[in-house]
Amino acid sequence: MPEKPSSVVVNHEFPSDSTCLVRAENLSLVASCCKELGLRYWLSGRTMLYGSKLQCLPIDNFDSIGVEIPDEKSCTKLLLAVLSKGFKEVKRTVSNSLLKKDGHLLEIDYFIKNDGKYSFRGHSLATDGFQSLEEVLVHKHLFSIPTNADKLIHKLYTERRDVFFTAVPKAVQDTSIFAIRWMRHLAKRTLTFFGYGAGKSRILSEDEFRHLQFERDLFNKQIRKPHLDIITDNGKIETIGGIIDYLKNREVLEKVKKDIIETPMSKSFLEPMHFDHNFWHSGNNFFINCILYSFRHGIPPYEEVNEYRCSKPALYSGDFYRAQPEMSDHEIVKILADSPIILKDGALISGRHRACAMIGRLISGKPYIPFIAKEL
Repeated sequence: MPEKPSSVVVNHEFPSDSTCLVRAENLSLVASCCKELGLRYWLSGRTMLYGSKLQCLPIDNFDSIGVEIPDEKSCTKLLLAVLSKGFKEVKRTVSNSLLKKDGHLLEIDYFIKNDGKYSFRGHSLATDGFQSLEEVLVHKHLFSIPTNADKLIHKLYTERRDVFFTAVPKAVQDTSIFAIRWMRHLAKRTLTFFGYGAGKSRILSEDEFRHLQFERDLFNKQIRKPHLDIITDNGKIETIGGIIDYLKNREVLEKVKKDIIETPMSKSFLEPMHFDHNFWHSGNNFFINCILYSFRHGIPPYEEVNEYRCSKPALYSGDFYRAQPEMSDHEIVKILADSPIILKDGALISGRHRACAMIGRLISGKPYIPFIAKEL
């Protein structure tokens, strides 16, 4: 028998506005229908990702809930129960139903057993991965998520990266202006992820660089919080210029150095790294060490972290940076020309570590070397 959900204590804080509360209430209504019919449910897709990692709903204003459906009759009963709560059916397929209430879209994903596995958005998922559920508090409501949500996220967002970029199903594409805007947004993000599709390259002046917002994405602000807080005075500073002015103060810089906590690298992290809570919340050194040691050779990307497990000195530690040779100005010019940073609406989308290295360069009194930038 599947285990009953066990309560989980959560410690993250995330801004709750009226829109999120309405969406959470909609999800709660569907969850209550599942409970009344004796159907097991859990947050799915990006809703599971945000709920398990940040205890909030996705910023794309689209929510998903997965339901284990033993037979077609149960599916019909659930849909009738949900419609009685004020939802309108937008579209139905064999694998899901798209609903709308209070101007917000909600998808029910049907998890149908077949030979000990579920079929979900092109994935074949073992049912035993959903036998144990736990509860997570999201905008004042408790919802079930799989106990092994981290492993499922790893499967959904690493083994099939396209699922992340196509999280809103085709049914949405046929329904509203929202869908058109959303799919355009996803297309841009997908192309950018693989290095294509950004606007024309241009040279970024020092003044433009200083006015850039270092981090705007709400998900990143929460998941990367310790590493951002140490360079932004606990989130008070938004712009790169503000970070430069803050750390240029020698007393502040010396205090910041004493507050550095090196992330332990003795154990493997779940991939992709940018979703792994342990990777980001076990220390605070990822950005500040880039600033302190500026441009260095031999700094591997996050995707290669697990290959350096137990290496000495620890990856991304101060000792690790000190062991790497410094880049010459000529080498910095070349790497910045070969690897443009990506911007959108005055904020960095990609290239934060190169930006940190430049911040360190400017703090030390060295001249700015122009970035090549692409605008989304």
